[in-house]
Amino acid sequence: MKRIIKASEQTALVFIAILLATFSVSCGSKNAETLSRYEVHGYYETEDPQSKESDFLGYRLYDVEICKKKNVKNRNVTLFGKDYDIHYFNTEKNFMRGCGADRFETSDGYNIIMVIFNEKTGKLIGYDYGSRGRLPGFIAPINEDSTEKDYADLARSAILECTGIDCGEWEYYVDTYIYYTTYNYSAEDWKSGFLNFNKDDPEFDAEYTFRFYKTISGVPRADDVSAVIGNDGKVLKVRGEVYDKAFEPFSSVEIDAEALFDRFDSRYSAPGPEICHKTKIFALAAEDGLWVDVRIKGAYYDEEDGSAQWDEKRYVVKVAGYAD
Repeated sequence: MKRIIKASEQTALVFIAILLATFSVSCGSKNAETLSRYEVHGYYETEDPQSKESDFLGYRLYDVEICKKKNVKNRNVTLFGKDYDIHYFNTEKNFMRGCGADRFETSDGYNIIMVIFNEKTGKLIGYDYGSRGRLPGFIAPINEDSTEKDYADLARSAILECTGIDCGEWEYYVDTYIYYTTYNYSAEDWKSGFLNFNKDDPEFDAEYTFRFYKTISGVPRADDVSAVIGNDGKVLKVRGEVYDKAFEPFSSVEIDAEALFDRFDSRYSAPGPEICHKTKIFALAAEDGLWVDVRIKGAYYDEEDGSAQWDEKRYVVKVAGYAD
């Protein structure tokens, strides 16, 4: 019997500011201050009776301002050996970038291709290929015997080619999203962030997200350096932005990364019999201080039909603020 993987994502945004360690940091003319208390914000049941609802705080930390400029000239760009004539779509600005990103698009007849440039430097920082569209074969250098390293190397190569960022020595997280498979995999398979059944299942259809990172006080930074690769070797998405300037004010912050990880990893509970879960943390520079974004992704068995399901929870923790 063929087995379809259904992604059941239950995303709960819970916002917790906890005291992690005593620290201070110079921030130009501003000083960061240690939080003297913690508050819990969220819209699902918590252990804190004083929890407050603040559903969209986590989203606001990643807020973008969108505008549309006038009279922006068309451009030409060559990506992965193909020439594209692209036209302006819009401009998006976020805090960590500190300026806008001009988004251009075109079509190859079947798919929308999006190309993104930093508006200040003119540097290419992103590429999206609109349709996943599984191919009947593989795109070199990927083949049915390709390993995680092969896909990671392709991701690094695509980032370097598109954006000029060399992340060859960086650590990374990898996530697999399975669209379809007939392979009868085990619970052990789920424990890997990289699942590849190309050789065992000719109908296997998935994509891999590789996110490369620097660290601050042992916590991976939320720089936007990533690539999404189809299991057939198609490069679906590339991002290449490093936010050194935004993180610079917090270079002396000390975070107990292990304690922070354990705090959230240990409290996770899946909605059904758990197969496994993975906890990832990212440091995020925001206008009001330094935050840590905690994301927990679990796999569990549905108690009614026994199918494998996904569960996802998310938290944000403020670890440094500015003194008045």
